[in-house]
Amino acid sequence: MFFTKLTAPEKAADILQEVFRFVLDKQLAAKTLKQTEADLFIALIKELNRLHDTLKENLYNFDTEKAISFTLKLIQKAVMGISVPLTGEPLQGIQVMGLLESRNLDFEEVYILGANEGNLPQTAIAPSFIPDSIRRAYGLPVIENLDAISAYMFYRLMQRSEKINIVYNTLVDESNSGEPSRFLKQLEYESGCAFNYIEHHQPVTAPLRNTVAIAKDEQVMTLLNKYLTGEKKLSASALTSYINCPLQFFYRYIAGIQEPEEISENLEANNIGSMLHYVLESFYKKLIQTDAQITKERIAAARKEIPQLAVQAFSAIMFKNEAHVMEHTGMQKVVLAIV
Repeated sequence: MFFTKLTAPEKAADILQEVFRFVLDKQLAAKTLKQTEADLFIALIKELNRLHDTLKENLYNFDTEKAISFTLKLIQKAVMGISVPLTGEPLQGIQVMGLLESRNLDFEEVYILGANEGNLPQTAIAPSFIPDSIRRAYGLPVIENLDAISAYMFYRLMQRSEKINIVYNTLVDESNSGEPSRFLKQLEYESGCAFNYIEHHQPVTAPLRNTVAIAKDEQVMTLLNKYLTGEKKLSASALTSYINCPLQFFYRYIAGIQEPEEISENLEANNIGSMLHYVLESFYKKLIQTDAQITKERIAAARKEIPQLAVQAFSAIMFKNEAHVMEHTGMQKVVLAIV
């Protein structure tokens, strides 16, 4: 079932249903299934049944490969929005509900989660085609009305509570400012109640780093001595690499481990320089093949070959093959003209 090849788009929903039913049966047999999980499984299976019928009716004319890819994305998007209501015994245990559901209910102890500015009250209004100015002109609900409703339900919930626990997240990201709700600040300054702040930090421990050391044995020293005898040249980039990280210098220049070369059609400054060197080398090599004496007249006569050499240099530098043929883009043509 897990490794069944998809031959039709509607079979994706069938396979997922089999997987969910398999997990559901296993949890029922082990007596570990909770009511919330059971409701979620049922909602998933119902949604997959609906998708199966819809896909079977509408995707029979599509290309199979594209239809399967579309189906998988559609299923993923459909099941992401599935949710099940939390239900419990109303006379005992913890009652999980939203502010709107807590109207006219009194609790001795209250936990308010996610009390961050932006969540309580919500700063965003539901999408609407009616602009805010038109709403105000015709007396329609605006964001201030929603703030007032949230404020009323917030203070109403705490009216007869003996202990109130408010939790907010100090983490700052694209969806959270890390600040507590304005209601919490207002309550602290106006109520005169005692507030106890408790900060919870998740302990973070960095793993111990293993020290990497390369022993200077006979083989390593032999390779290093090549720089002293002049057999190998110590370039500026090699010296910079050694100063920044001796281990990187060893891996690259002593052990000979190079980073994989990436083929890209985007020209960098070093690529243009390499192309220029390639053109000059090819140009003068061809001249000295016929006569070692290079004159002004011979250079002028051979200049017509430079555009073709530039094209070969581009293919050799960018694609490691001077015979590579391609249609150059506007920027590439500019670079070839410069070279």
